[in-house]
Amino acid sequence: MKSIQEIRHGNNHPSLRKVPNDCGVTIISVDPNGREFVVCLETKTGIEAEKWVAALQELLAACTNSSAQHEE
Repeated sequence: MKSIQEIRHGNNHPSLRKVPNDCGVTIISVDPNGREFVVCLETKTGIEAEKWVAALQELLAACTNSSAQHEE
C-alpha cells in the first residue's frame, strides 16, 4: 500500500481502452527501484468500480495514517 501513487476511475489506461469508461479502475504504484507499474481492474458495472475506488482510497488513507502515527 505504501507504494501506491494514485487510484483512478475510468478507462484512461491503454489496457482498459475496450472497457466502458465507468467500469475501469487503475492503480498506479512505484516499485522499490523507482519503476512505475500499473494494475488495471475491469468491473461489471460503474457502481462496482466506484465501490472499488472508494474502498481502495479508504484502505490507502488508513495505511497512510497508520504509518504517520508510527513515525511519531
